[in-house]
Parts: sequence; structure tokens; C-alpha cells
Amino acid sequence: MSEKPKQKSKITLTLAQKGLVLVGVPLLFELIFVGMLATLLSHSESEALRVAQSRAIITKTNTLTKLIIEAGAALAGYSANRAKSYLEHYEAAVEQIPVEMEELRSLSADSPEQEERLEKIESSVEADLSMIKNIKREIDAGRNDQDPFKTLQKFTDSLEQELDSFVRAERQIEKSSPQIQQRSKQMLNTLLWSGTALNVLLSLLMANLFYTGITGRLKILTDNTIRLARNESLNPPIAGSDEVAQLDRVFHEMAGALVEAARKEHSIIENALDVICSIDENGKFTAVSPASVQVFGYQPEELIGRRFTELILAEDIESTLDCTRRIMLEQALLPFENRVVKKDGTLVNVLWSSYWSNQELCMFCVAHDISDRKRAENMLKESELRTRSIIESMPIGLVITSPIGEIELVNPQMEKIFDMTKEELLGQHLSELFPGNEEFSPENFKAGAYQRLLARVREFKAQRKGGEIFPAELTVIVFNTSEGSRLLINILDVTERHSMERLKREFVSTVSHELRTPLTAIRGSLTLLSIGALGEMAEQAMKAVKIAERNALRLVNLINDLLDIEKLEAGKMEMVFEQVQISTVFERAFETVRPYAEQFDIKLELQMPEDLLLSADCDRLVQVMINLLSNACKYSPKHDTVTVSSSKEENQLFVSIVDHGRGIPAETLPKIFERFQQVESADSKRKGGTGLGLAICKAIIEQHNGSIGASSEYGKGSKFWFRLPLWNSPEAPEAAEKLARLELPPEFRKLQEEIQPGSSIETASQSE
Repeated sequence: MSEKPKQKSKITLTLAQKGLVLVGVPLLFELIFVGMLATLLSHSESEALRVAQSRAIITKTNTLTKLIIEAGAALAGYSANRAKSYLEHYEAAVEQIPVEMEELRSLSADSPEQEERLEKIESSVEADLSMIKNIKREIDAGRNDQDPFKTLQKFTDSLEQELDSFVRAERQIEKSSPQIQQRSKQMLNTLLWSGTALNVLLSLLMANLFYTGITGRLKILTDNTIRLARNESLNPPIAGSDEVAQLDRVFHEMAGALVEAARKEHSIIENALDVICSIDENGKFTAVSPASVQVFGYQPEELIGRRFTELILAEDIESTLDCTRRIMLEQALLPFENRVVKKDGTLVNVLWSSYWSNQELCMFCVAHDISDRKRAENMLKESELRTRSIIESMPIGLVITSPIGEIELVNPQMEKIFDMTKEELLGQHLSELFPGNEEFSPENFKAGAYQRLLARVREFKAQRKGGEIFPAELTVIVFNTSEGSRLLINILDVTERHSMERLKREFVSTVSHELRTPLTAIRGSLTLLSIGALGEMAEQAMKAVKIAERNALRLVNLINDLLDIEKLEAGKMEMVFEQVQISTVFERAFETVRPYAEQFDIKLELQMPEDLLLSADCDRLVQVMINLLSNACKYSPKHDTVTVSSSKEENQLFVSIVDHGRGIPAETLPKIFERFQQVESADSKRKGGTGLGLAICKAIIEQHNGSIGASSEYGKGSKFWFRLPLWNSPEAPEAAEKLARLELPPEFRKLQEEIQPGSSIETASQSE
């Protein structure tokens, strides 16, 4: 495989690094240049010092030679005439010779090539001095032999030769030194001129690098800014990776972003639903977005150059000009509203958001059509007025409270109900209006006791301003506001309702009791007539008696039903709870209803898997079963079957009665257990009955802590059912628990004993 050619790595420097190069390279050159100059100068100084040292060595050598000769000559003169001056001269020379020799050694310490000669000279000097001192001792001893002087002369001559050789080496250094110094000067001059030239060249090179690397590229950036301002295309991107190149790339990206932003801005302005425009200091349009067609009805070209006040309704021009003056003076973004006359003459409500620019002497505006909002606001105001009118005219009291029960708002009816003014009610706690009720105490209310009142209709004792206690019916609803949750309470004074109910009960009770006795006597008489106990009657008269007997029986049944329903609702119906087998209830009910079913050729069928125990009033449960069975037989077709079934569901007994009659319409089914309700209005005439039987059944089952209901498909039959708690369930009523019997007048007691469950009267009543 052929190898790919290696790409040359390109050195990239940042501006800081380039700055270091621009400063560091000349500085480094200067340091090298100064170092070379210092080296040459040091070399010249060393050479001059060496020449001076050589001269000093020559001088010391000559002095040492002179002293040795003088010492020998002084010793010879002293040997000849014993003159004291010769002796002093001798001693001074001998004493000075070691000093000069030491100085000569110090001067020659930096010359290793002369060290060997100096050691020989030093040895010769020491030997010469020793010989001179020996000759001195011989002379002092009186021996004037000339042989030692000859030997000294030879030794001195030899020393002079060594010293002369030593001096010649130093003279050679002294002789060559000017040439060396001359060369040094030439090198110094050459270095100075060449260094200066190189320094100038380097400065030019660095200046060119600075220009091409920084200044030139900065000019490109400057030119790009001018091009961007003129909306011209930019120069090509600058190569490199330093800060200038990065800045240029960022500038190109910024330019691209500005172009994109300008495109988006143009697109936004072109597609904006609001009119975006600019108005000069003379109030004339200078630029208008296309939305003017929708908002003002004018094309942008039609508006440019026109005064914007020409569009404004005359009544709103003065206020609009006041707002624009404020905007120009305060230089703030101030919204204002006015009405604009469209091209077609219609009016639109416009909200202007404007800002004045001193630099461009222009006001930039956004005009938003708020006609729909204005219409909605007007409708809202009208709705609020209607709502307020409804609330103020409501026949029930309405109060809004905080979550802790403090009254915040009331309607006029509240003032009437509690005989207080609005000012007296506001700020009060509900507990002051309903004293003695634990649910409204501040502590319980704050703890959430009002939750038990939600979505329910409850009745409480309330108190008026004067202390009068009256019954009030309450409905509590929780709703949310911007300030948090609040309670809406409807309060209805039910004093009149209680009075009416009391009057109704008294009327029903009076009428029922007053009618039962004579009706019973009439029915008895008619029965005697119908059976011939009072003699034979004509056939036509017998028919009339039987019709009268049936109508009397119907009235008795109606009175019995009315009394039962009133007792049940008042809680005064006698209930004797004991342990009851459901089979017993079924047997008694079947025995009673079977003759009635046979009249319609209806078969009664019982499906009971097991016998269960209940805590119940057996007679009342039989009454319920008789009502449900007789209704099923009454509305079933001939030759049909009515099925009764029972089952255990957890701790409850479930009983159902199914027929295949005409069924119950869906709209009637929810109201079937209400009083005086029948499937069809003609049923009371064709089938008989009062419409109270199912209401009585519902009341009896509920007093047994049970539930009752029905399901039906019209045209296919009905299913009535009820559930009762079993003997050992927690919901079962206590066995053998008896409620207080309703106290009746003595004349009614006998009639009540006659109409017991299972009697012929009761059978007829329940069947209808």
C-alpha cells in the first residue's frame, strides 16, 4: 500500500503569541548583539591588561637583575676596601631581592607558560643569594679569596640569561598585543555595523509581519463593518486561527445572523396581524406593514405620506395628539386607544403601542385591532350587570366567605333574611349567624368541617338580629378565585315551608282519620248489601252496589297509603325488628298475591338457593314484597311468569322481581319511586292504584338500612330489586328494637287493627 504524503503542520499563533514574537525576537537579537560586544570588549580589556602586566614583569625582572648585579658589585667593593657604604648597599640589595621576586611571582601568576621559567629563576635567585651570603661570611671571616667571586660571576651570568629569556617571552607578548587589539577593534566595528544592519532588517521584517498579520487583517475587519452597514457582500473569511481570524469568523456569523434576523423581521412584519408602522415628526406615515389592509382597509402605498390623524375619528384626535406629545417628551413606550375610520367607513377600536426615537426623529408604532376585545368587554359588563341584577333579585340569600368562614360578600336577600345591613354582615363569622351549630364554630370550620356540607342540602337553626331563631336550608359550594378558594353558600329561610308542611300533615292526618271511619262503615254496609244479608236486590241495583263497594275500597286504600307515607316520612311508622327468615317473607307474600295473579293468569316462580336471616320487621317486608309482586302481575301479559330470586352478596341479601311486561320509559325510571308517580297518566284509571306504593316500599327499605332500585327496557319488561343487611352484618338494625307507636284516637285504633298486613283490605290496597 502506498503511503499518503504527510501534510506539513502549519504553525498557528494567537495575537498574544504574535505579540511575544514581535517583542521577543528583537529583544533576543539585542541580547545576543550586546553579549558579543561585551565579549569583544572584555577580550580587548584582557589583552590591554596582559600587555600592562607584561610590562610590569619586564620592569620587575630588570629590577631583580639590577639588584643581583648590585649585590654582587657591592660585595666585591666591600671585599676590596671594607667600606661601610658598600656593605649598606649590599644589605639593601639582598633585602630587596626576595621582595621583588615575590612581586614578580604575583605578576606572573596568570601566565602558566612562564611558571616553569619563573620557578627556575626563583631557584637560581635563591642559590645566588645563598652564594652571596656565603661570600659575605668568608669576607667577614677575613678570607678574601677571589674564586667564590668567579663562581658567583658565572652563576649571575647564568641567572641573567634566564631572566633575559623570561623577559623575551614577555616582550613577545607586548610586541604581539597591538596586532591583537587592532583585530579586536576591527571585529568590534564589523559587529557594530553588521548588528545595526541586522537590527534594521529585523525591524522591517517585524513591521511587515505586524502589518500583514494584524494591521492588514484589521483593515479587512473595518472594511467588513462598512460593507455590512451598506448591506454589501463581505470580504472572504480571513485565514488562520488567531483572535483576528476568530473575530472575522464571528463577524461573518453575526452578519449571517443579522441577515437571517432581518429576513425573519421582514417576514414577521409582512405576516403580522397588527399594523407595524413608523410616523415622522410631522405625523406622516413613512412605512406601513401589509396588515393595514385588514385593520385600516388601506394598502400600505395609500397610507405612506398621509397624516395618521386623517384615519382617526374626529372626537378622538385631540386625546390622541396629547398622547403622542407625551410619548415624544418622555421618550417612553406609552399605549393609548382610539377609534379609526376604515376605508369603507366602519369604525375599529385600535390600541397603539408607540415609541419616539430622537436619533431617527420618528415614532415607531404597533396598531392592534381591539374591536373584538371591546365587544367582549361590553358583553362582559352587560353580563356582570345581569349577574348582579340576578344575584340581587334572587329570592334566596347568597353569601361568599373566606375558607375560615368570614363573610366577604352578601346579596340584599341576606339582609332581609337576617334583618341586618350589608355593613353589619360583612366581616362576621358564620358562627354568629348559626349559633349553637358545631359545624360553624371557628375552630371546626378552620379545621375543614365545612367539607361535610359540600354538595348537600342541610337544614340548620339560624338567628336573626333580634334573636329570633328560624330554620334555614344551606347549600355550600367551593370555587377558586385569583385570591384563593372561596365558599359560596345559598341560604333559604324555610319557615314558611315548615308551616306549610305542618299544615299539610295536619290536613292529611285530619282528613284521613275523619274519612276512614265513615268509609269503613259505608264499605261494611255495601258489603252486606252485595252478599244479600239485607235482602234480595234487583240486578241493576246489585251492580250499582258493587261499583260503590269498589270505590269505597279504593278510597280506604288511598287513605291507608297516605297515612303510611306520612308516618314513614315523619319517622313515626311502627317498626318491630326481629330475626326473620327470608323464606317466611316470600311464603306470606306469595300466599297473599297468588289469588290476584290467578286473575291475570300469571305464574309466580321463586328461585331461592338458600334461606337467609335478616333483622327486620317481617310485616313491613311482606308489605314491600306484596307491592312489588302485585305491580309485576298487574303490568304483565297473560300467561306470563313473574320470577322472584334472592342471593347473598357479601353481608347483604339481594332480592329481584322480574316481569316481562311493557317496561318503564327511560325518562320515567328515575322518578318511579316518588309519590304519585305512575308510568302513564291513564294507569290510575285503567289499572287502578294511587302511585304511592313504590314510595312506601322505598321508605320501608331505607328504614331497614337497605336500598331499592329498578331497571327496565321499554317494551321488554322490568326488574325491581332491593338489598337488605343480613342478621350479623354491622348495618343490620338491632333485633327486637321497637319505635314508639303512633298514638291514635281510640276510634281509629280498631280500624287500624282491622287493616293489618294479610287482610283482604290490605291485599286489595297493595295490589293497586
